[in-house]
Amino acid sequence: MINNVVLTGRLAEIPELRYTPNKAVSHFTIAVDRPYRKDTEKQADFIRIVAWGATAEFTCKYFSKGQKIAIIGSIRTNSYTDKNTGEKKYTFDVVADKVDFVESKSKSNNSNESINSVNNESNDYEPVQQQFENVPYSDNDLPF
Repeated sequence: MINNVVLTGRLAEIPELRYTPNKAVSHFTIAVDRPYRKDTEKQADFIRIVAWGATAEFTCKYFSKGQKIAIIGSIRTNSYTDKNTGEKKYTFDVVADKVDFVESKSKSNNSNESINSVNNESNDYEPVQQQFENVPYSDNDLPF
């Protein structure tokens, strides 16, 4: 069974860092655009994210509201009983295993200059875009 989620969106709020007795935790929401048709208005889904430990600390230190973020994680569902109504409520969260930058620092709202120390790269972080090339081959070149 596979439970793997890959999301790219914008932070809808400032991530806040809290600490449990054992480790750091951060809850935040990202807005993920839905595909849309030319004649319709853009729509987004707002997805709750939970990050733990170093991932939570990294997110809170280097990301801010409105900034694009990429998340790899898994879906978690939980339930609880509402204290006021006694009704059973269900939650749906994405637990982030990894977060990453999507846009360059100059395009983001984040002004932290210490990102350089984490990435060991220049301050103008750009995602690597791979270029693919067609390689000619014949059936005789195939190993099977």
